[in-house]
Amino acid sequence: MSENDAPIWGNELEYYINTGTGEAAAWTKVTELLTWEPSAEPKTYEPAWLDRKVSPVFVQGRTCSINWTKDTVKNGALEAWVMEHRNETDVACEVCRVFTWLGTAAAQTADMASFLFNPADPSNANGGQPVVTGGTLNMADDGWTEGTWNPSTKAFAAGSAPAQA
Repeated sequence: MSENDAPIWGNELEYYINTGTGEAAAWTKVTELLTWEPSAEPKTYEPAWLDRKVSPVFVQGRTCSINWTKDTVKNGALEAWVMEHRNETDVACEVCRVFTWLGTAAAQTADMASFLFNPADPSNANGGQPVVTGGTLNMADDGWTEGTWNPSTKAFAAGSAPAQA
């Protein structure tokens, strides 16, 4: 297998959730995942034109929702954030997905979007296994903003400029 035929492994696509605030970002890597299931649904407009046998379908944009679960670990930053908001709905947050194989070491290709988080009830359905936490993230804006991610500083920068501290 040549270098060009090597697969891109799942752990090379990283996700971060901003568990801080807009003023003081705290990007937390999403790890110990059991499931991470994004779905991109197009938002469409289909006119009912009387003079057409088949009307066109116009895609106005795409939404994204992510259902996820993970093993709960003690003293985990993401777990603390989920537990802080465990009885809330539509918790505003940001998600950044990082394509670690694209870009440079200090400016990896990334996308960021605003989401609303709805936590699921913690579950201990499988005796002898860790408690499972998670929930659903629903996109809350006009889509993904393209940019770069600096893995050293955990900072996202919109556009092609490298992310700063």
